[in-house]
Amino acid sequence: MVIADALSRRSDWSTGLEQDNEDVVALPADLWIRFVDMELQDAVAAAQKENNLVQDAVSSLSDPTVSPQHWTIEVAGPDSSTRLLFYNRRLYIPDIIGLRRRIVQDHHNSSAAGHLGVLATCRSVRPSYWWPGLSAFVAKYVQGCATCQQFKVQTRPQRPSLVPIESLSLRLFGQVGIDFMTDLPMSEDFDSIMVVVDHGLSKGVILTPCNKTGLTAAKTVRLYIDNVYSRFGLPNKMISDRGPQFDSAFWTEMCTALQIKHAMTTAFHPQTNGGTERVNREIQTYLSIFCINNPTSWVSVLKKAEFVYNNRPHADRTQSPFELWYGQAP
Repeated sequence: MVIADALSRRSDWSTGLEQDNEDVVALPADLWIRFVDMELQDAVAAAQKENNLVQDAVSSLSDPTVSPQHWTIEVAGPDSSTRLLFYNRRLYIPDIIGLRRRIVQDHHNSSAAGHLGVLATCRSVRPSYWWPGLSAFVAKYVQGCATCQQFKVQTRPQRPSLVPIESLSLRLFGQVGIDFMTDLPMSEDFDSIMVVVDHGLSKGVILTPCNKTGLTAAKTVRLYIDNVYSRFGLPNKMISDRGPQFDSAFWTEMCTALQIKHAMTTAFHPQTNGGTERVNREIQTYLSIFCINNPTSWVSVLKKAEFVYNNRPHADRTQSPFELWYGQAP
């Protein structure tokens, strides 16, 4: 048996079958990828007709005396009746929030987009669309995406702003913050520093060397009387951590008898006494720099560190602590 080929077939056998595939659909429309969203395209075209920027661009393109810049007009639609304005071969989207949000949503929220970040979403939108401030719009949309906030890991968590403690004191060292820097290298029989900060008025500091061993509430009171009380008197309010000196019954009874309001920080929340903690860091930095070759000499430079700190204005003041204390800079 010989298989017939195209040359051996009779030409009259196909008579009347010339249009046999005219109404046959090989693949239905739902199997094709829609590269162009016709509904979105029509919405953009309708919005462009009422946009002033589009009208100016069309006028400049229609004027033969004006050389074309970055704008072009292209026809679209099944009957080529839709006119679209492009900027650098990218479809211009008028200033309509709904249209712009819809475009970014298609490039960010869909399963094909995958809820990517700001940069990746911009790279997806930018090749096909353009409007002024596109990057900022995409950034705000992605940052406000509820799904991303729910499931993505925040690699740079934002810290809540600190709320300053209100001070009603009208005299120097009327509201103080007190803390201890301990476990320093032994220097002249001292291994700790008592830090007292004028929390309310001048932001000045008084540094006193001491010993961690035997640092009881009574010893702390004696240090305060000899170095702070003898110069500025008793405070109205004292802020400290929950060290054993400050949480003792002796200290509580003393503050009650002298009518001193004692505020202690919450556990693991040193920001309550943040002003004193900030001073601690600066003093530690100063001592680390100038005692690097001889760590056991920090006592000899401690008063210099106090002088340097009190001789410059605090960020929240226009005068230095010395100027507020004595009326002039040394």
